[in-house]
Amino acid sequence: MWEHGTDQDYPPGQPDPRPRTLTKAGLKARGWTDKMVRELLGEADERRPNTRYPHHADMHLYLLSRVEEVERTDAFFELLDQSEKRKEAGAKAGAKAKEARLARTTSQVEGLEIVLPNLEADELIRQACQNYNAWAEAQGAERERATPERDEWFLNFISVNFLRYSVPGYRELYDGLHKQPGAAEGRRRLDERIYQTIAQTHPHLFVECERQNKRKLFPTPQQQAARERMAVQREEAKKKKRR
Repeated sequence: MWEHGTDQDYPPGQPDPRPRTLTKAGLKARGWTDKMVRELLGEADERRPNTRYPHHADMHLYLLSRVEEVERTDAFFELLDQSEKRKEAGAKAGAKAKEARLARTTSQVEGLEIVLPNLEADELIRQACQNYNAWAEAQGAERERATPERDEWFLNFISVNFLRYSVPGYRELYDGLHKQPGAAEGRRRLDERIYQTIAQTHPHLFVECERQNKRKLFPTPQQQAARERMAVQREEAKKKKRR
């Protein structure tokens, strides 16, 4: 007996008694396309049931010797060159289309007009509390009710959220960016624009805007002082809860 190789079951030194064949997948791995197979090889040399996927169509097998013979012809190289050019043109067209969609995303984000409700501080807090309580009730969440007497950092938190979602068209644009090229960066930039506008319109909310944005918004000295004060208040609130 002879030892079995990985793809050999005949005595070493003797020609392979079986004609070697390639499936369509094997041909495509060598650079063939369906058009090339159809025009240069024609009908398959053999068909066999698909043992791996019995419910699929029969496998089309092509003699390797015939495939290699065709691969040495001018006709093969001409069609191969055409295939490569089509792939290159398709890649360029895809990149151009993606670039156009990315530009559209950027235009939508930068073009949104950010209009905030014209509210004094007391009225802003009142409406923010009302909005938060309605949201908590709709969620069925057992949360402490928001009132103007709550901690300053909490009131700032719900005020910024209230203002952000009050911007006309924000929610629709934010959701509409889903799966668009540059969606993640577009959403980040959209929120950043809104946070910047809120911080400019309501300077006392600067620290919370910066915290939610998770990026520095380049504060004025007064806003830097407010940032430090709010950080101290937040730490004190945490300590109070742990007692």
